[in-house]
Amino acid sequence: MRKDNPALAERLEAYQLKAKDALAEAFLGKNVVSYAMPKDYPSALRALADAEEKKMKLEAQVEADRPNVQFAKAVEGSYSTILVRDLAKILRQNGVEMGEKRLFEWLRNKGYLIRQAGRSYNRPTQRAIESGLFKVKETAITHTTGTQTHLTPLVTGKGQKYFVNLFLANKMVEDKREA
Repeated sequence: MRKDNPALAERLEAYQLKAKDALAEAFLGKNVVSYAMPKDYPSALRALADAEEKKMKLEAQVEADRPNVQFAKAVEGSYSTILVRDLAKILRQNGVEMGEKRLFEWLRNKGYLIRQAGRSYNRPTQRAIESGLFKVKETAITHTTGTQTHLTPLVTGKGQKYFVNLFLANKMVEDKREA
């Protein structure tokens, strides 16, 4: 048919592509992007070269991100926890200008730690514990007057990943504002 009537063949092909998109949108509820068929061999080669170049860039990006992804997966899945002080050091190493005291202040102001003065001061809120960002370590200390229990907030692996990503995202926004 293409040899006999090329104009008709092109119109039929365009109609089929439109019909495919209309059916996909009707049944899948999505806007499906239609790809134009290359008209000749050189344009097909250019399209192939562009697709290969895009694929190579994405593969290079995956390789570049591999160490970060492995670290993030290891930290998120780890059973170990760290002190808030250590989280502040990690953030500092990633370029976030915040030390231990300011991090505690920020966590209290954002509702991750209790800011009410007294026995519960600096303890994780119920919401922060239930979301898996914090755990509490209970330590019994014996004095001559009796035994006291101290509670220490610890950041879980999931919490480390969450806060590092949160601060780095905010840092990127601040850097763009300054530029």
